[in-house]
Amino acid sequence: MNKRIVSLLSVTIATVLVVAACGSSGNGGPDDSLTFSSAKTMALVPDGSTVVISISMTDALADPTIQQLFTDLTQPDLPGILESGKISLTDTVSLFQTASGIDLDLVEEIVVFFKPDGTESDSRSGFGLSGDGGAAIFRGDIDSAAVIAAASKGYPIVTSYQGREIRVDEADEDALAILDDHYVVTGSGASVRQVIDVVGGDASSLSGSVAKAYDSLPNSGLLNGVLSFQKAPIDDALGETGDALGSFGGFRPDLTVFSSIKIVGFTLGTEEEVLLSTIALTHPTAELAGETLTALNSFVNIIRGFLATPELLTFLGSVDVEAMDNQVVITIRVDPLTLPELQESFEGLSDGF
Repeated sequence: MNKRIVSLLSVTIATVLVVAACGSSGNGGPDDSLTFSSAKTMALVPDGSTVVISISMTDALADPTIQQLFTDLTQPDLPGILESGKISLTDTVSLFQTASGIDLDLVEEIVVFFKPDGTESDSRSGFGLSGDGGAAIFRGDIDSAAVIAAASKGYPIVTSYQGREIRVDEADEDALAILDDHYVVTGSGASVRQVIDVVGGDASSLSGSVAKAYDSLPNSGLLNGVLSFQKAPIDDALGETGDALGSFGGFRPDLTVFSSIKIVGFTLGTEEEVLLSTIALTHPTAELAGETLTALNSFVNIIRGFLATPELLTFLGSVDVEAMDNQVVITIRVDPLTLPELQESFEGLSDGF
């Protein structure tokens, strides 16, 4: 994807990630005539994707809590554009439109997905995020002429795939395709072509455990996502964390149990001006979920006993953790006014390790 578009898309996604849209999926691809619906957007995601994130841009851009949080908490690296290091949500929308031709005010939803590319480096990645095996699908009122004009520099080569026009960069690594007046997809060339395959019914859309986990998420109205691990992804990191925690009075929980987590689902949004996030950790069995719950409670107790600031203690009091069958469900409610101080506390906590 064009670097300008990548950086601005990252900032846009961060808008909603600051606060930690629902769709459906199936085994077959949709027919070639797309309709303006959230369900269709998710149905364009190729099967085998290990990361799927759906952002309801309409709700996010209209939420005053998010507008203020974006300004308070983000410091995007956009040299030559920002003098203060801060950027408003309105300015971000304008910058993105200039770079991509896409008016985010007219975008209903963005679905971002990543799919393993099968390379050796990819097999070592827990999520399959090495390389560029992913894309973003925009659903809304798409001004095709504006998108083509903005893409002409980053995607100078016009070619076709399965009867559809696509635009690619000079290395044929990144691509962009306008599917119709309501859908545009941009990302790695392979991922864009996979979406076109799904549209034409030549490939399957998202199915299996990832689709099931996504469909079971509550609709927060802002962001829903699923991360599926290809292997035990965090053993090394957990070992390092465990070594650090071992110095606190010899009390050391067995953090390696977290490696049994196979799928992480999450929803993020607001509820009566309170930030609301739900995280669901899916395990192969209920027994493993119980072990994760025990380890998580031990880890929280260490933070409370040795590292917690007053802001962190207040935050931990707003966190509910429970085991439900083969899942550990974490629900977090946070007053947005406390986030700047909480951010500093978490940064200090990470320094403690």
